[in-house]
Amino acid sequence: MATNKIDELLNVLEHLLTKGMKIPLSGGRALVYVSEAVEILEEIRESLPSEVRIAGDIAEREEAILENARKSAQMMIQKAEEKACLLVTEEEILQKAMKKAQEVVTEATINAKEIKTDTYEHLDDLLNRTENGLLGCLNDIKNTKNILKQNGEKQSDIKIARS
Repeated sequence: MATNKIDELLNVLEHLLTKGMKIPLSGGRALVYVSEAVEILEEIRESLPSEVRIAGDIAEREEAILENARKSAQMMIQKAEEKACLLVTEEEILQKAMKKAQEVVTEATINAKEIKTDTYEHLDDLLNRTENGLLGCLNDIKNTKNILKQNGEKQSDIKIARS
């Protein structure tokens, strides 16, 4: 419907331009009523479907839309790269922490073994000294017992000799 009106208006404009008064020796130029031509153009604009105007607006804003899309894509890429870098950094930190933890566990295990060995050696030394001390005491007791026995026999010999 609007297309027929547009075609009709374009035909009127064409007729206005072709039927204008020709200027001699001007290479095909003609005089036309500008106001009539402008009116016809305004009617053509008003007759254009809204989709055509919208498409024209979109075409005009196309570069801005594309630029916004490029900026958004660039920001997404930058954020993804930053996140990937952060994840790599976190992974490195985690690996270092795990390695350090393993080193601490290994060192603690070695220290525990050394402490255990030192403790057993110290206990063995204490027990040996205690054993030697007790053996010395036992020898002293035996010697004292022998002395008492010998003294007791001498006392008996003295009693027998007096009798």
